[in-house]
Amino acid sequence: MLKDLSAPIQLVAFIIIVFIMSGVGEIIFGLAITPFITEPVDQFDWTDPRMTLTRALFFQIFSFLISLMLYMRYVKANFNEIIDVGALRIKPFLITLGVFIAGYFLMDILQLLNEPLRNLIPEHPAILYEDEVNAMQEKLVYHSDPVQLVFTLFIMALLPAICEELVFRGFLIHNLMKSGGNVNASILISALIFTITHFQPLKFLPILFMGICLGYVYTYFKNIKYPIILHFLINASQIIIAYYSFNF
Repeated sequence: MLKDLSAPIQLVAFIIIVFIMSGVGEIIFGLAITPFITEPVDQFDWTDPRMTLTRALFFQIFSFLISLMLYMRYVKANFNEIIDVGALRIKPFLITLGVFIAGYFLMDILQLLNEPLRNLIPEHPAILYEDEVNAMQEKLVYHSDPVQLVFTLFIMALLPAICEELVFRGFLIHNLMKSGGNVNASILISALIFTITHFQPLKFLPILFMGICLGYVYTYFKNIKYPIILHFLINASQIIIAYYSFNF
């Protein structure tokens, strides 16, 4: 049983579960959209916002949410044993809001510091892949459809905030500290893993900074709701600003 294994082995087991469920999610996504594709697959526009949002929905649910549920089932752990959660309070919420405001401007500065990487390795596959991802994301945020805006906020802001925080801050920091790591090291390692899994080298510094802030908010308040709120605010603000800059 996974419950009898050491914390590092449990972490490896969880990563394996994530990879498996990511593949399962991709397969189910393909099966789900097949009836709606009326043209040859090689001519289909996979960058269509509807496809991008649907794929992101399946990815978040299967890779993070279902993987975490399966893990908890096999280790026979309750949610509260792995993830700290509590009631929302005004003071921690206001501090979280302050971290968002300050962090938002610092992330822009870090983005500028990160940009020279493009000139160092302009043709690297990771850079080219990120450019493709950015092009797809621009279709999601630069438009004039309010309905698409609502779906984008749900799938690209709220859902990642919940699913990713449960995994990267809740489960991962808990597991790292259970393995003997101190708070600072656990936050840094979880932030590094969080950053690497985004596959965005041109945004490495701002995402790493974001991960560290989320980690400290979680460990300081011992409540997963605050990093979820912070994560959502960061994602949602970028989506809303892009939407309104396109329309006004």
